[in-house]
Amino acid sequence: MKDEISPAIASGPIEVVIVGDVTVEKATELVAATFGALPQRAAPTPADPAKRQVAFPAGVATPVQRTHKGRADQAIGYLAWPTTGFFANPQKARDTAVMGEVLELRLIDELRETQGATYSPQVSYNHSMVWPTWGYVSANVEIPPEKLPAFFADVRKIAADMRTKDISPDELERAKKPRIDQFEKARETNGYWLNELSGAQADPRRLDATRAILPGTERVTIADVRRAAQDVLVDDRMWMLEVKPGSNSTAHPGEGRHPGHRAPGHRMARSVSHRIPSLAIWAPAFAGVSGGWAHNLNLTGSNPVPAPKIIFGHTPKRRRGPHRREPLRNLKPTDRP
Repeated sequence: MKDEISPAIASGPIEVVIVGDVTVEKATELVAATFGALPQRAAPTPADPAKRQVAFPAGVATPVQRTHKGRADQAIGYLAWPTTGFFANPQKARDTAVMGEVLELRLIDELRETQGATYSPQVSYNHSMVWPTWGYVSANVEIPPEKLPAFFADVRKIAADMRTKDISPDELERAKKPRIDQFEKARETNGYWLNELSGAQADPRRLDATRAILPGTERVTIADVRRAAQDVLVDDRMWMLEVKPGSNSTAHPGEGRHPGHRAPGHRMARSVSHRIPSLAIWAPAFAGVSGGWAHNLNLTGSNPVPAPKIIFGHTPKRRRGPHRREPLRNLKPTDRP
């Protein structure tokens, strides 16, 4: 790992993102005296387009079988459908995200409320901003082994219904409102802006994605959800996995290791952007400084650094301490736009 990243750290382009209660002038002064004092660095080498192509596993008629050494009364069912990278169609990615929320609501209603089960299924969705063809919607649940066939059957039934019928206005509201509320709360934190602005120097499309995430989610309609289901929730493209107890699984609850799984494609191709390190700088809250603008400084030029360009809007001032990192709370790891 050290041999892999050391050349990039020593001579690769540097991106600095500063968020928090700091003015443009103060940020420029601090960065100019540190990173801006470094010798000018060469422009990044364009990535090989072939390395951006990542293939999703082909659909399977029956689940791939794996075993675990944990409790004999536990198993995992997992399935996923391929989508596309985020920038192939940003609004379609948001439509698909809302569709994924509806799918989870229906699975929970079916397994917990209709069947009285005590376990909860989870639905995830991801549209890569790095690999143009990589994205997926997945569903998984941890249940007794004998219930796995019913889980896969329930998912197929719900997917077919979402492809052929419109969801209700209530379902659309239940899918969109919590997601919108989560983003609105997250936008009040430094952690959110640090995450969203990182990488924008190399790919300015990320700024448009950040600006559009709330209005893009609000505009999703019932018809959009149905179209997303028709495009994504296709039976013959569905990849399935079962993780069942092995011959040496523990017979009694509480013994053994907890079963686990990894999604298809978990050993992702090496990031094509690994030669462009992104350095996040947390600015302290200076006395008498107000505002809360988020700045992105291009430090690949000569010293002194010119005045940075403000590339996004205002973040509310926080009173949580000058160096505290505020995480992107309540959002799934896959909740990119």
